[in-house]
Amino acid sequence: MALKFLKAPPPNVVLLPDTQFFVRAIPVSEDQTPEELSTQVELALETLAPFPIAQMYYGYHWRPGARHALIHAAYRKRFSQASVETWPAADAVLPAFATLLNPAAGPGTTALLSTPDSLTAIHWADSSGVPALVISRAYPEPDDDKPPLSETDRDAARAALRNELLRATPGTIHLHEYEYPALDTVPPPARADNALVFATPPAKNTRTTPSTTTFTTAQLDMLDVRDKAELVARRASRRRDLLLWRAFLGCLSLLALCALIDIALKGGKFLQEKRIYQVKEQAPHVAEIDRANTLATRIEDLSTKRLLPFEMIDLLRPALPDTIVFTRVITRSLNSIEIQARTNRAADFNSFRTSLVSLPAIEKLDINNPATRDGSTTFTMLITFKPGTVIAAEDIPPPQPKNTATPKTDAANENAAENAAPQPGASQSAAPSIHDQIQQQLTPGQSETPPPDAAPSANGQSAPLTTEHTIVTGDTIARIARQAGVSPRDIIAANPGLADPRRLHVGQKINIPQPAPQPANETAEEEPNQ
Repeated sequence: MALKFLKAPPPNVVLLPDTQFFVRAIPVSEDQTPEELSTQVELALETLAPFPIAQMYYGYHWRPGARHALIHAAYRKRFSQASVETWPAADAVLPAFATLLNPAAGPGTTALLSTPDSLTAIHWADSSGVPALVISRAYPEPDDDKPPLSETDRDAARAALRNELLRATPGTIHLHEYEYPALDTVPPPARADNALVFATPPAKNTRTTPSTTTFTTAQLDMLDVRDKAELVARRASRRRDLLLWRAFLGCLSLLALCALIDIALKGGKFLQEKRIYQVKEQAPHVAEIDRANTLATRIEDLSTKRLLPFEMIDLLRPALPDTIVFTRVITRSLNSIEIQARTNRAADFNSFRTSLVSLPAIEKLDINNPATRDGSTTFTMLITFKPGTVIAAEDIPPPQPKNTATPKTDAANENAAENAAPQPGASQSAAPSIHDQIQQQLTPGQSETPPPDAAPSANGQSAPLTTEHTIVTGDTIARIARQAGVSPRDIIAANPGLADPRRLHVGQKINIPQPAPQPANETAEEEPNQ
């Protein structure tokens, strides 16, 4: 909804009776300037008017290109002081016929304007838009000494006056008759860009399309009958008022913009505070979700064998002294692990670090926070393995047979028999048997006793002996296979009831086949009996 106080008030135009003015057309030059035209009008008035120019209210009408101008003047004393006092507040003071000075009127056009007191004829002789003749006559007034005129006599007097004006405007081709019931009831003009637009009333005698007459500020100043010096001052005052009005509107718009910005900032601040409050309120839940997501991701990584902490530790065992104990192990990524360890021998810490650097599987080693207290050295290691070196247990290939039977000569068989036979005076611990080697590799909880359900094989020979092993923390099929000297496939074959070799449980019991002895030449075994 538009604010009414921001709109400019409607124009205030004072229309004066046409009978108060005498109107003349004077010839002018086509290319003259407005200043030259004003001087020529004043000279014409001094010649034509019966009164000095200082005692007259006058104006004129001219359009660029016209060869004549229309001047109108009135004796000042014809207007009462009360009526003149209303003029300073008016936008224009014009004779009534000025509202019909339509520039579109063609040659031979005559307009009759009827008011309650007078009848005015306006005639255009060419297409310049400036009338060539304006005649105004007052209706007969009733005589106090005579009885009042009847309606029939009044209409007859009006018709006679109309015919008189038409005879005074020869060459009339188009006639348009208009009526103003009262000059103070004429609708005010509309404002346009530095102009006023007068609406032409509908003609009484013809069906014409409603038209308008537009006067610019300069044209209104020429038509206006007030003192020209006052009009100049009024024009300057009007420009100042217009400038102040536009400045006021600009300031008002700026204030409105500032108010909108302030409201937007306050609204944004409120929304920001609301967002911050929601973030703070949801922070514990988000942190809990993050922790749960991280835990689920690590569990998924462990279950899908993407994180292999035990395989990483197995790669470090060749360089691990007995005195170093791992107290905490954290898998950081697929190829990195963080280990917190301690040792009671500081020399082992240095040797362990040197050995780790020399391992082929290690790409980078960072040791942080080494500290020694009460004879115990603690440190933290961040170890990064080379890509492809950390392999899951099920991906480790089985060990290949160390020896293959080859034909031997008799001399070779004799040497083999001598080497296989125990040497006199030799200690039993100097050549431990394969069974002793397996027994040394067993971890706590393992048993060497074969299970009671061991059965002979299909060819009549006994099946390979197995030992029972109880799963402890850190055990995998690959690790147990390396300790026992067998392949992971042999362990899986010895445990047909094992559902998933990748998922071992602490306390679970599995069978471990004993490693097969290296094949010996039958000639070497039978040589002593011959």
